[in-house]
Amino acid sequence: MNADLASLARSQFPALDRGTIFLDNAGGSQIPIQAIDAVQRHFLECYSQFGGEYPQSMRAAQTVKAAHRVVKAYLNGGTPTPNRPAGFELGQGSGDVILGSSSTALIHLIAGAYADAHQKQPGRNRIIIRTAAHEANVWPWGKIEPRGFEIVPWHCEPPASGPRSALRPNIATLKS
Repeated sequence: MNADLASLARSQFPALDRGTIFLDNAGGSQIPIQAIDAVQRHFLECYSQFGGEYPQSMRAAQTVKAAHRVVKAYLNGGTPTPNRPAGFELGQGSGDVILGSSSTALIHLIAGAYADAHQKQPGRNRIIIRTAAHEANVWPWGKIEPRGFEIVPWHCEPPASGPRSALRPNIATLKS
């Protein structure tokens, strides 16, 4: 990457001007100025409860609906995909985009919803967790163990060659 392009990219992230080197994960700790501006605009112009019959509420609902459309388009949702039948385009057929405050919060919601559904329709109570995953994505599943789930760790092994960061789950651990 040339220096001008790197400088332009860095300039889009105000937090990177503080002289701190961020070695955290890719969870969105540092966000671009465009996102900061959009959130600020939302808070200043239309932050409100949804479902109301007043302008700010209707505008807030429109903003969130538009955000879902943008994210779905970004993830290639609904675009014709070669060699796929109609209705099975990428981003289609498996649900809608869900937005939340963080992926950690969303994983908590998914694990809790799965546990609730299990109580209504028992079966499929084995949860397999990749041990090399981020703790925020592991803990919510372990938290539902007392509700009748068997938590099975899926251990990872380093690759025969290449970077250690390419840990892959060991299939043999699932056969126990």
